[in-house]
Amino acid sequence: REVKLTPNYIKTVSKKFDLKIVFLLDIKKQGVTAIGSVPECTNLLMLDLSHNKILMLNGIGACVALTHLNVAYNKLSQLSPLKDCRELVTLMAQGNRIKDFKNIESLSCLKHLSNLYLKEFSGDGANPVCDDDDYAEHTFEVLPSLFMLDGQVRGQVALEEPEEGKFEAD
Repeated sequence: REVKLTPNYIKTVSKKFDLKIVFLLDIKKQGVTAIGSVPECTNLLMLDLSHNKILMLNGIGACVALTHLNVAYNKLSQLSPLKDCRELVTLMAQGNRIKDFKNIESLSCLKHLSNLYLKEFSGDGANPVCDDDDYAEHTFEVLPSLFMLDGQVRGQVALEEPEEGKFEAD
C-alpha cells in the first residue's frame, strides 16, 4: 500500500492540528513514494522518511528549520533540493542511488552540516558515489563544516585490526 503524505495524514501521525506546529515527523517504512505536503511543515526540525520508496525531495527546501533528516534506504538520486535547508546538521542518506559527486557539492552551502551518512560505518548501504577512491577526502574537502562522514570523524585514520597474538602497549 502506498501512503500519501497529505496534510490530514501528517496531522494524524504528528497529532497536531496545524502543519506549522509539526516539529518532529516520523514516517519510516510506510511505502511513501513522494514527500507530498511535508514542505508545508515549515517549522519541522526532525524528519525521518527512511526505508520508503521516495524518488525526489523536491520542495523540501521550504523546511528551513530542519536540522535532522533521515532519508536512508529510499530511491533518491539527487540531494540538491536540500540546498535551502540551511540549518541541516545531520543528513542520513545511505542506501540510495546517489552517483554523481555534484550531489555532495550541492550541500556545500549548508554551513551547519556536521554529520553525513552516504553509507553505513560497516560499508553496507553505500551509494554509488562512495565507490570513488577519493570519496571521503573529496567530501571532507567540499564540506568544511563536516565533522563526521559515514561514522568516521574528520582526520581519523581507519584503525587496522592488530594481528592475532600481537598487542600494542598503551
